[in-house]
Amino acid sequence: SLGGMDHKLLIVLNKADQFKKIHDFARAYGSLCWNLSKVIPRKDLPRIYTMCLPVAAKNDDNSITAAMSDVSTVETLDHGALADLHQTQDDVLAEVMKAPKRRIDCVITNLHDSV
Repeated sequence: SLGGMDHKLLIVLNKADQFKKIHDFARAYGSLCWNLSKVIPRKDLPRIYTMCLPVAAKNDDNSITAAMSDVSTVETLDHGALADLHQTQDDVLAEVMKAPKRRIDCVITNLHDSV
């Protein structure tokens, strides 16, 4: 069980851009929530980061830019949805970069509680 440890987790539903239909995404998200509710005994689930990972692509001028892995998927997603997925990626990276600070805070708290 993840009881008491859920604040240490970042839950990521990756490759959200690969779903062909919103129904498939909803089923995957619902299944993830259902399974998490069995191992995290809380009323509300922690945030689930829904994101995609870009792959490098070369432009005509040989510069490398981030592009989605499936061109047909890019055409079906609107730019707002892609921007949300990329913003979530930035949020996850920011949370990961905060991990050392949180670790120091936990050590100080444990030291203070033990005195």
